[in-house]
Amino acid sequence: MKIKRTFIGMFLSFFLCSLFVVSSARADGMLVSPPNVQMYETDQKAVIFHEDGIEDLFISISFNGTAEDFGWIVPTPSEPEVVKSTDVLFTTLDDLTKPEYPGTQSRGNNWNDKAMLEGAMDSGVQVLQTKKIEYYNISVLKAIDKDALYNWFNDNGYRFPQAGKYIIDEYIENGWAFTAIKIDNERLGTSSRIQRQFSSGHAIPLRMTFKTDKPVFPLKISSINGMDDDAPEGKIAYVTGAEGKGMLLDSSKLVATDNVIKDFSVDDGSISFNLKKRRNGTIGEIMRVEQAKSYLGQHQGITVTNVRSNVYSFQIWRNGGQHQTAQVDLGSDFKQNEWQNFEFSWKKNETDSKKVDIKFSIDGVERTLAMRGYGFNSIRANELNSEAKLVIGGKEVYSDASGEISTYRLQRDKVSGEVGYVPPEPEYKYSTFRNVDILLDELQLNSNNEVVFKASFEDSMDITLSNDVADVVRVFEGQNTTSSSIKVRPDSMGVLIYVFSDKKYEIPGFDLQYAGGIDKEGIENIAKIDGKTPWISPKKDKYFLTRMYRNMNISQMNEDIYPQKSKDQDQFNYAGGDNNRMIFLAILLAISFGSVGFMVFKIIRSEKKEMKKSKMKTNSALNNKKIAIKK
Repeated sequence: MKIKRTFIGMFLSFFLCSLFVVSSARADGMLVSPPNVQMYETDQKAVIFHEDGIEDLFISISFNGTAEDFGWIVPTPSEPEVVKSTDVLFTTLDDLTKPEYPGTQSRGNNWNDKAMLEGAMDSGVQVLQTKKIEYYNISVLKAIDKDALYNWFNDNGYRFPQAGKYIIDEYIENGWAFTAIKIDNERLGTSSRIQRQFSSGHAIPLRMTFKTDKPVFPLKISSINGMDDDAPEGKIAYVTGAEGKGMLLDSSKLVATDNVIKDFSVDDGSISFNLKKRRNGTIGEIMRVEQAKSYLGQHQGITVTNVRSNVYSFQIWRNGGQHQTAQVDLGSDFKQNEWQNFEFSWKKNETDSKKVDIKFSIDGVERTLAMRGYGFNSIRANELNSEAKLVIGGKEVYSDASGEISTYRLQRDKVSGEVGYVPPEPEYKYSTFRNVDILLDELQLNSNNEVVFKASFEDSMDITLSNDVADVVRVFEGQNTTSSSIKVRPDSMGVLIYVFSDKKYEIPGFDLQYAGGIDKEGIENIAKIDGKTPWISPKKDKYFLTRMYRNMNISQMNEDIYPQKSKDQDQFNYAGGDNNRMIFLAILLAISFGSVGFMVFKIIRSEKKEMKKSKMKTNSALNNKKIAIKK
């Protein structure tokens, strides 16, 4: 009896433990995170639908920066068709594939409105298609010339760092196409809804359909996000110029010569250059020619400045003359993203020697200037250099730690003649004071109808001077003090990829978050474009949906992603799979309870029989005892 009770206790304990094991079997084979761990937020999201050698790639990104700076370049193995997608696709997929507990398995259309330009080559770049989608301007390109495509990107407002040029070179070698996507600033400026959308760092998703034997996500080009400079330190970048090559001077760099420009004159001269402005913003100071020792607080020379939008100013300082400023608003003469020729000229006024006559022309057409003069410039002989210098893209700054320069300035103002001691030139630093690039070409400075400085920027900093001097141009890394231009680049980026195909897929190094079957109707009902058309039209009845995620350092994005068919085709975090397990568990529980009930019934019945036998034996013994007493 005691043994049976012990057996029953042991059996029930084993049974309860088995229930716990069975109910926990849904977590078998996966690494379970605590329930309070939230699901990943991602910077790049992609849906890949691959079937019969055709891939539909749906892409959505988050970004930092203003919409004006927004440029999006997507390489694909073949020419894509590009159409609008919907955010509903990604939100529904997130809900559909979100597991009950955030566990992971770790793993090592129609171009009706397009303008077809096939066969037209633009300096080695073939523009296959152009179109507009919502606020996007889209160009699909193919190139046979590596430099031509790099130049095309920069010439058309896609700020592509020179340090990343090797990446597009590899894509060109493999025959890939490029989809270049740019924001239509006119649409942006007239729509508060679009402005709100961009202020949140989000853009409308796009669908790209192209031929490829195996599914692919073009990730390698994203590594350019970690490249800060357009050119290595001490170098500048070159783009297609007004004539030949031109200079691209990014916002952290400036170019300056030594004091080597001979025969520079503030009484009679001109300066001309070709400038390309990529957007309707403000550059700030473009260039200056300086002959005075400016650290002493005096100036003799000229400056050209883009003071705001399309307004430009020309300033001139002359010893014995007025400071003069001439200003012009280009208005409709401004051509965004095109090379334009600027020319300012000056000549001492014949009747008033304190003034100069200033003229300006844009693309050969003279424009009227707004003029004003102020102050009077008086420079001592020892405050001038015999030769001038040119600075492009910034200014010199210095520190007066000893106070010598401040002392000199105070003494200077108290005497009419030269101050005997002039402090030596301090060590200069440079500041660009701007947050945009300068694209410059064919710069020429004349004095008294003679060329005293000329630079064409043909893949080098070679210049022409009126005197035979070499190695006089320096490229400096400037301190950009425009705080509003500072953008923090992320060191890492989340990448979330969904794959629809006939099999379960995996990506080495990505965490598997979901894998399960889905039918044709279920796919079509995930999202509708404009609430009407299914986001995709599957051909088959059954598919496999896989969700994978990885937070990647930018430096790790050195390869495109090719999802691979998984060796196991098991479902994971799949609601349908859990339902099957629950059905199996219910059957198992029913069988277990039935077995336990039957065993308990048999044991109780056996116990009753034994108790009856025992009682009968006890009664028999008592009867025998009574009989014995009577005898």
